[in-house]
Amino acid sequence: MPLHTEIVEVVEENSSVKTFRFKFGAKVKPGQFCMVWDGVGEEVPMSFSYIGKIKGITVKKVGKTTELLHQRRTGEILRIRGPFGTQYPIQPKRYLLIAGGTGIASLSPAAEEILVNGGSCRFIAGFRTASEIFFVERLRKAGIDVAIATDDGSAGFKGFVSELVKKFDVEHFDYALACGPLPMLKAICRTLVDEVETYISIESLMKCGIGLCDSCSVCGFQVCKDGPVFRAKDLIENGWLVE
Repeated sequence: MPLHTEIVEVVEENSSVKTFRFKFGAKVKPGQFCMVWDGVGEEVPMSFSYIGKIKGITVKKVGKTTELLHQRRTGEILRIRGPFGTQYPIQPKRYLLIAGGTGIASLSPAAEEILVNGGSCRFIAGFRTASEIFFVERLRKAGIDVAIATDDGSAGFKGFVSELVKKFDVEHFDYALACGPLPMLKAICRTLVDEVETYISIESLMKCGIGLCDSCSVCGFQVCKDGPVFRAKDLIENGWLVE
């Protein structure tokens, strides 16, 4: 059911990314998403970037709807449906987490939950340039070791996050979790999937969020119901890497 909720905090993460915090009574698991409508633009899917008592979504300005969302202020109303979808596997194990761009919004709650559940994690975060970095201090304050890659070398490793992953000895990890642009996810899977149990979160546009419109189908799966978190081998066995 839709929930009309008041925005209690707006955080400008960088020049194109904002986080909106709001009260939301339902329990949310790491990796799940909600459908968000501001009453003006289109309803769009957004990963939860905070899953505690005060929830959050983190929005990158990429088009008309996200530009409208960026105009929302503290005290204004959002319409939230959810939570929807699958979650990251969270166990007291050793994790390698890999985020590209706003993929860090989906993976940050997972990293925090891994620690709460007695696991350990190493985080790799990739951005185009240093001025786009966000959430990294949040993770480091939680005690998580974060390695950074930037396309232009303005912070950390110079190059794509998929290239930095190759420098890690994956045999030290039980799981790899990844979220980010599709080319990055496919490169990550080609590197890791035969070495470590890998789960990825796929971003997709959708209309309903509950498996009715079928606009988010990938390799015979619906991202809204079967994902957004998938075991990578399940997708690959259905031709995902050659699509």
